[in-house]
Amino acid sequence: MADVGQKETVRLKGTIKKIIFPRVVTTETSWLIAVLAGNTTEVTIKGAMCGIHEKDDIIIEGQWVNDKKYGLQIQVTGWERPIPNTRNQAIDLLSSSVIKGCGPKSAKLIVDTLGDGAIERILRDGAACLRPIRGIGPKSADKIVASLSENFNVQNIIKHLAQYGVTVTMAIKLHQVYKGNAVPVVQANPYELTHLSMVGFDKADEIARNMGVSEDAPSRCQAAVLHVLREYDGHCYAEHDALVRDTLTLLNKRSKNVLGGNVIDSALYYLQKAGKTVTEDGRVYLKTLYEYERMVAARIADLVTTPCPAVSPSRIAQEIVKYQAKHRLILNAQQQEVIYSLFKTNCLILTGGPGTGKSAVIKAVVSIYRQIFPHKMIALCAPTGRASQNLHKTTGYESKTVHRLLNWGVRISEDEGVNPEKARKDELNPLEEDLIEADEWSMADIELASGLLRAIPRGGKVLLVGDPDQLPSVGPGAVLRDMLDSGVIKSVELTEIYRQEKNSLITENAHRVKRGEMIYTVPGRKDFCFIERPDAESTQRTILASVKRLLELGYRPEDILVLSPMKKGIAGVVALDEAIRALVNPPRGDKKELIVGNRAFRVGDVIIQNQRNSVDKGLYNGNMGIVKDIGPDPADPEGSEEGLLCDLWGEEVWLSREDIMDFNFTTGYCITTHKSQGGQAKVVIAPVITNHYMMLTRNILFTAMTRAEEMLILVGQKKAVAIAIKNNTPNLRRTFLAERIRGLVSQRKEGETLLG
Repeated sequence: MADVGQKETVRLKGTIKKIIFPRVVTTETSWLIAVLAGNTTEVTIKGAMCGIHEKDDIIIEGQWVNDKKYGLQIQVTGWERPIPNTRNQAIDLLSSSVIKGCGPKSAKLIVDTLGDGAIERILRDGAACLRPIRGIGPKSADKIVASLSENFNVQNIIKHLAQYGVTVTMAIKLHQVYKGNAVPVVQANPYELTHLSMVGFDKADEIARNMGVSEDAPSRCQAAVLHVLREYDGHCYAEHDALVRDTLTLLNKRSKNVLGGNVIDSALYYLQKAGKTVTEDGRVYLKTLYEYERMVAARIADLVTTPCPAVSPSRIAQEIVKYQAKHRLILNAQQQEVIYSLFKTNCLILTGGPGTGKSAVIKAVVSIYRQIFPHKMIALCAPTGRASQNLHKTTGYESKTVHRLLNWGVRISEDEGVNPEKARKDELNPLEEDLIEADEWSMADIELASGLLRAIPRGGKVLLVGDPDQLPSVGPGAVLRDMLDSGVIKSVELTEIYRQEKNSLITENAHRVKRGEMIYTVPGRKDFCFIERPDAESTQRTILASVKRLLELGYRPEDILVLSPMKKGIAGVVALDEAIRALVNPPRGDKKELIVGNRAFRVGDVIIQNQRNSVDKGLYNGNMGIVKDIGPDPADPEGSEEGLLCDLWGEEVWLSREDIMDFNFTTGYCITTHKSQGGQAKVVIAPVITNHYMMLTRNILFTAMTRAEEMLILVGQKKAVAIAIKNNTPNLRRTFLAERIRGLVSQRKEGETLLG
């Protein structure tokens, strides 16, 4: 029997026969109690073993302890997975879902060729040992090697860092970012974890504390400053004193000793020296946001002060007459002003509420510009996939996301060499198009605006279209507002509602809300209705009943958009999404499901992408679609990894587990109002209740209402609607863009005067 008192380190090899605790193991599970079955005996083991599942082979190190409840156990201090060294083990690993590009047939072929030590050979020699094998193509060979390398590197990360709280999901991300350097990078500075999208300061701080990092360590203070700057809701900068106060609040939340402002000033000094922050007249910026703001101001000043090619008003008038005759319509005075203005300036802003004919004037602008400049090129774009698709639908012209237009996220393979068509667009590699029309400009944050404007070619024009009464961008900045407030950019507001829209209760009520007036309903009208309910519970029941009735009337799940301003609460996004999914697409024995982390996706689910963009994959933040099937990638016959085969905006896309995690796909039966910007749906249902008092604002209500094409159903209390309409206090973001634009334009005009 083991001598518990000696605390000697024991090393055992075996198979996890049973996990006693916890009952459900996920990628975030870090601490286990399990039964390890060896060749001749079974022992209970406990400790940090992140990523371990039943039937896994494992080698553990630890000491014997006597637990009051479970008796004699081994407290695990370290563990590793053995490299498979038998034929069956090698085939099992290669054909498992963790190895991409390899199915059962390929796995058997590889082991037949390379022998029982195939895994060790692949890890040592890479794709070179696979390429001679007939039936294993170059792409499959690369995928197999990359998957195996990731698998064992992630295990190594977990082995060294799981004891401090690093999970499997974090380990995978660490491997993707730092490769073989992940462990030394985190050991040197655990706050490097905050560069991963899923790790915030609090979690990194917890891990750092477990690693023994002191409370006043420079790395901790600097990471806290950067976290506070990143988390300021939509602001481009922070006032110095407010930044010191908020950072100290964050740091002292978990500090035994109260830290003072001197540690923050020291952190700011070193962050500025390292090129991570900039301080300007008491305004503290992240360096990237500072550069974006300066770039936008400089490019706007370029556009505003650069002369336009002369086009006579009579020629423009002639083309307007011809366009009206061809399309049998009359452009009103405001719409015609847009067309005349476009030929007088290189930067024009077009604003207007719903039903005022913004799409009609965009179509006219594109057509007339082509008539006057037949050899010049035009591009239409929008910040999100949903907004771009809607622009194409309303104008009939091809439209791209800004990311696709600029080639953001396009990967160029080594064998392609220099490929100008795929290279990222900027001032050194500008767009070929001479006129750029950017729709839903209120959604553009400072980074996106900087990226688009810096890529405008010399002599190019931009038409920026948006509605300042919509919600501001999710990311930092208030670009549309600041451009209008600068007072130096020509803008035209459309206010006249089209005749066919005047009879729409959706349009009429949206404009009433915009003017600060109460909504109204008309008995018997189906395009707009308000259903009074006293509380959140009855509001949720009514929304579910409305969805059920709409489905009975022939609407598809993707035709119905349920919007809530908040994520929490019984009428919030999370609860409504779960409840609607249970109604619309409940689990069934014959319906396939795919488990990814703690999420389950099933065939028929409505899904939404919640972060990042990839031009290569055709994935854009805000994408919505339907899960059509679950299975291997149709484009990879040898692949065995299961994923989601989806219809996203009419495009067939296969999503791997990695894609689902990286782009944060979730079910999308209910989404936030913010997420809905730029999109439309046949039917929109939205709760408007006093429980959501924090989010009862005029622009949130207005944005939700203007997403509906055919029918709008508001459910809740008239009191809540009145509160939202009254609450028109602008959420002013801290930016300096308007002032920069004014200053640069003034400087350049003064320079022209002196030169003249």
